[in-house]
Amino acid sequence: MAKLGIALLLAIVCFSLIVTVIYYNWQCEKDTVAWLYRAQVASNPEDMEEYLEHCLTGMEKWQGTTGHAAIIFKTPENDMQLVTRALNRSIQRCRQVKEFDPKSVEYQTALDDLRGQIRELDLHMAYKWWISGPQILLPLLTVIFGVAALYWFYQE
Repeated sequence: MAKLGIALLLAIVCFSLIVTVIYYNWQCEKDTVAWLYRAQVASNPEDMEEYLEHCLTGMEKWQGTTGHAAIIFKTPENDMQLVTRALNRSIQRCRQVKEFDPKSVEYQTALDDLRGQIRELDLHMAYKWWISGPQILLPLLTVIFGVAALYWFYQE
Protein backbone atom coordinates (compact mmCIF):
# COMPACT_ATOMS: atom_id res chain seq x y z
CA MET A 1 0.00 0.00 0.00
CA ALA A 2 2.92 2.34 0.72
CA LYS A 3 4.20 1.77 -2.83
CA LEU A 4 0.89 2.91 -4.23
CA GLY A 5 0.92 6.02 -2.03
CA ILE A 6 4.44 6.97 -3.13
CA ALA A 7 3.60 6.31 -6.77
CA LEU A 8 0.45 8.42 -6.45
CA LEU A 9 2.38 11.27 -4.82
CA LEU A 10 5.01 11.19 -7.57
CA ALA A 11 2.28 11.11 -10.23
CA ILE A 12 0.63 14.17 -8.66
CA VAL A 13 3.97 16.01 -8.63
CA CYS A 14 4.54 15.01 -12.27
CA PHE A 15 1.06 16.20 -13.25
CA SER A 16 1.62 19.52 -11.42
CA LEU A 17 4.89 20.04 -13.26
CA ILE A 18 3.21 19.29 -16.61
CA VAL A 19 0.51 21.86 -15.87
CA THR A 20 3.19 24.39 -14.89
CA VAL A 21 5.13 23.81 -18.12
CA ILE A 22 1.97 24.22 -20.21
CA TYR A 23 0.97 27.36 -18.30
CA TYR A 24 4.31 29.13 -18.75
CA ASN A 25 4.52 28.14 -22.41
CA TRP A 26 1.04 29.59 -22.96
CA GLN A 27 1.91 32.80 -21.11
CA CYS A 28 5.06 33.30 -23.18
CA GLU A 29 3.26 32.65 -26.47
CA LYS A 30 0.34 34.89 -25.42
CA ASP A 31 2.67 37.81 -24.72
CA THR A 32 4.65 37.48 -27.95
CA VAL A 33 3.57 35.24 -30.81
CA ALA A 34 -0.15 35.96 -30.38
CA TRP A 35 0.53 39.66 -30.97
CA LEU A 36 2.58 38.82 -34.04
CA TYR A 37 -0.34 36.85 -35.49
CA ARG A 38 -2.70 39.70 -34.70
CA ALA A 39 -0.37 42.18 -36.47
CA GLN A 40 -0.29 39.99 -39.55
CA VAL A 41 -4.05 40.28 -40.07
CA ALA A 42 -4.35 43.96 -39.07
CA SER A 43 -6.16 46.01 -41.67
CA ASN A 44 -4.26 49.26 -41.11
CA PRO A 45 -0.71 50.26 -40.17
CA GLU A 46 -1.77 51.90 -36.91
CA ASP A 47 -3.11 48.65 -35.49
CA MET A 48 -0.21 46.71 -36.96
CA GLU A 49 2.28 49.02 -35.24
CA GLU A 50 0.47 48.70 -31.91
CA TYR A 51 0.44 44.89 -32.09
CA LEU A 52 4.11 44.71 -33.06
CA GLU A 53 5.00 46.96 -30.13
CA HIS A 54 3.06 44.63 -27.80
CA CYS A 55 5.04 41.73 -29.26
CA LEU A 56 8.32 43.55 -28.65
CA THR A 57 7.29 44.35 -25.07
CA GLY A 58 6.49 40.68 -24.53
CA MET A 59 9.87 39.68 -25.92
CA GLU A 60 11.56 42.03 -23.45
CA LYS A 61 9.41 40.66 -20.60
CA TRP A 62 10.43 37.06 -21.39
CA GLN A 63 14.14 37.93 -22.06
CA GLY A 64 13.84 37.19 -25.76
CA THR A 65 15.71 40.12 -27.31
CA THR A 66 19.25 38.74 -27.07
CA GLY A 67 20.99 35.40 -27.36
CA HIS A 68 19.88 32.44 -29.42
CA ALA A 69 16.79 30.24 -29.26
CA ALA A 70 19.02 27.18 -29.47
CA ILE A 71 21.42 25.35 -27.22
CA ILE A 72 23.64 23.77 -29.87
CA PHE A 73 22.64 24.70 -33.42
CA LYS A 74 22.87 28.50 -33.30
CA THR A 75 22.05 30.15 -36.62
CA PRO A 76 20.97 33.60 -37.83
CA GLU A 77 17.40 32.25 -37.91
CA ASN A 78 17.34 31.71 -34.13
CA ASP A 79 19.46 34.78 -33.24
CA MET A 80 17.02 36.79 -31.13
CA GLN A 81 18.93 40.04 -31.65
CA LEU A 82 18.36 39.75 -35.41
CA VAL A 83 14.70 38.89 -34.85
CA THR A 84 14.35 41.96 -32.61
CA ARG A 85 16.02 44.13 -35.25
CA ALA A 86 13.61 42.86 -37.92
CA LEU A 87 10.67 43.55 -35.61
CA ASN A 88 11.89 47.10 -34.96
CA ARG A 89 12.26 47.70 -38.70
CA SER A 90 8.71 46.48 -39.27
CA ILE A 91 7.50 48.95 -36.63
CA GLN A 92 9.39 51.75 -38.40
CA ARG A 93 7.88 50.70 -41.71
CA CYS A 94 4.38 50.85 -40.18
CA ARG A 95 5.07 54.45 -39.16
CA GLN A 96 6.10 55.28 -42.73
CA VAL A 97 3.06 53.59 -44.26
CA LYS A 98 0.73 55.61 -42.01
CA GLU A 99 1.71 58.67 -44.04
CA PHE A 100 0.57 57.14 -47.36
CA ASP A 101 -2.85 57.75 -48.88
CA PRO A 102 -4.99 54.70 -47.93
CA LYS A 103 -6.48 54.64 -51.44
CA SER A 104 -3.11 54.48 -53.16
CA VAL A 105 -1.43 51.43 -54.64
CA GLU A 106 1.70 52.19 -52.61
CA TYR A 107 -0.29 51.91 -49.37
CA GLN A 108 -1.74 48.51 -50.26
CA THR A 109 1.60 47.24 -51.55
CA ALA A 110 3.37 48.38 -48.39
CA LEU A 111 0.75 46.67 -46.18
CA ASP A 112 1.12 43.43 -48.16
CA ASP A 113 4.91 43.70 -47.84
CA LEU A 114 4.62 44.18 -44.07
CA ARG A 115 2.28 41.21 -43.74
CA GLY A 116 4.77 39.07 -45.65
CA GLN A 117 7.62 40.16 -43.39
CA ILE A 118 5.59 39.41 -40.27
CA ARG A 119 4.44 36.03 -41.60
CA GLU A 120 8.04 34.93 -42.17
CA LEU A 121 9.25 36.15 -38.76
CA ASP A 122 9.59 33.09 -36.53
CA LEU A 123 10.10 34.15 -32.92
CA HIS A 124 10.98 30.82 -31.24
CA MET A 125 10.01 32.68 -28.05
CA ALA A 126 8.84 29.85 -25.83
CA TYR A 127 11.88 27.76 -26.68
CA LYS A 128 14.18 30.74 -26.06
CA TRP A 129 12.64 31.30 -22.64
CA TRP A 130 12.80 27.65 -21.61
CA ILE A 131 16.51 27.31 -22.39
CA SER A 132 17.61 30.68 -21.00
CA GLY A 133 17.66 29.91 -17.28
CA PRO A 134 16.83 27.53 -14.47
CA GLN A 135 13.36 26.91 -15.96
CA ILE A 136 15.06 24.43 -18.30
CA LEU A 137 14.99 22.06 -15.33
CA LEU A 138 11.18 22.02 -15.15
CA PRO A 139 10.58 19.65 -18.10
CA LEU A 140 13.50 17.53 -16.90
CA LEU A 141 12.00 17.27 -13.41
CA THR A 142 8.66 16.33 -14.97
CA VAL A 143 10.28 13.37 -16.73
CA ILE A 144 12.20 12.33 -13.61
CA PHE A 145 9.11 12.38 -11.40
CA GLY A 146 7.06 10.60 -14.06
CA VAL A 147 9.61 7.80 -14.41
CA ALA A 148 9.93 7.57 -10.62
CA ALA A 149 6.14 7.27 -10.29
CA LEU A 150 6.08 4.43 -12.83
CA TYR A 151 9.01 2.74 -11.11
CA TRP A 152 7.37 2.85 -7.68
CA PHE A 153 4.04 1.71 -9.10
CA TYR A 154 5.43 -1.31 -10.94
CA GLN A 155 8.11 -2.25 -8.40
CA GLU A 156 7.60 -5.65 -6.88
